[in-house]
Amino acid sequence: MDGTPSNGTDMPGALVLGTTPDGQANTTERIRITSTGLVGINEASPDTKLHVHNGSAGSIAASSYANLTIESSASDYNILQFLSPATASQQIRFGDPSDNGAGYIQYNHSSNALVFGVNGPARMRIDSSGRLLVGTTAARTAIGATGAPQFQ
Repeated sequence: MDGTPSNGTDMPGALVLGTTPDGQANTTERIRITSTGLVGINEASPDTKLHVHNGSAGSIAASSYANLTIESSASDYNILQFLSPATASQQIRFGDPSDNGAGYIQYNHSSNALVFGVNGPARMRIDSSGRLLVGTTAARTAIGATGAPQFQ
């Protein structure tokens, strides 16, 4: 705690969790829960409900609408990763009071397809061959012998 409790019921300040790296004498802060309920992982002043810090992104603050911030100083990658079995699918969902999956982005590992759903069902996909399919789940085949391709 970084504050002094009073009367047994008041708990001001933040709750801080730290670890001591192997061979070191000083504790390093790893997680902080502020008095306002924000959680920082490697971040003493979280911008959002959960702020994961892996290096400074520069002099920029998170959007006031964000609930999650993932910050990195890496110039090439900042990755949010989902891991699952090869038979599973993973989704990022966009919902509202009438539909918790009104929009979504889904990766299906068994078919290696990336699917985009809008207003409920899948509307677009990129299949395992890299083909962009819009409004259909199967690629159309070209017909006709010469000239510009014609599709059925």
